[in-house]
Amino acid sequence: MARCAGCLWSSLLLPLWCSDIFACTSGPPSPPWAAEQAHTLRRRVLAQVLVVDHSKRILLARHTAQGLLPGQITGLIVETKQGEAIRTAALRAAREVAGLDLGSEEVLELKAVLDFYELDQPECFFEEHEFVVRTEQVKKLHALDVDAALALQETGTEVAKHGMVPEFEAPVWYDLEQIPYGQMPADDRLWYPAVLGGATNRLLQGRFLNDGPILMQHEMWW
Repeated sequence: MARCAGCLWSSLLLPLWCSDIFACTSGPPSPPWAAEQAHTLRRRVLAQVLVVDHSKRILLARHTAQGLLPGQITGLIVETKQGEAIRTAALRAAREVAGLDLGSEEVLELKAVLDFYELDQPECFFEEHEFVVRTEQVKKLHALDVDAALALQETGTEVAKHGMVPEFEAPVWYDLEQIPYGQMPADDRLWYPAVLGGATNRLLQGRFLNDGPILMQHEMWW
């Protein structure tokens, strides 16, 4: 994606600096979040957990045909149930997708809140909360050996033979330097580096417009 400089967003947004990660894309002149009826869209809330271990690997899983994103690879993600707290959903995502008990909400680091708009679903948008969990922190707080619990193998091998739930295949470990972005949603390569880098404690926020697998427009800010 091309580098840009001096991009200006609405004065309602916090200042945004542009780089290879925070790049501006071309797209419809009036995105759905700027439309007059934006406040009427139904909000669907998702919680995604990115588990990172001491060897600088990340645990990802491929969605099956029954999943939210068939065929694509993401972190451990679920949609919140009615009345369910977002952090509770995040713990459930780790448990249901990877069979991982994180102990408590203390280990969840909220790194980003991102809104996704889909052209083929104009009646709603997806509010996705991105949590990072570091295995050494789980072990420190709860004496839970996440590495042992996941029966770690070599990078790129499955944690288990079958996924824990029908919406996912078994999770797989990937080196942070070899994240399979080509098999993931197009937006992931934009915000993963910022969320996983740990350069700031500020909350990343953003909005994305997708036409199927194609990212049409986005904006991100701290």
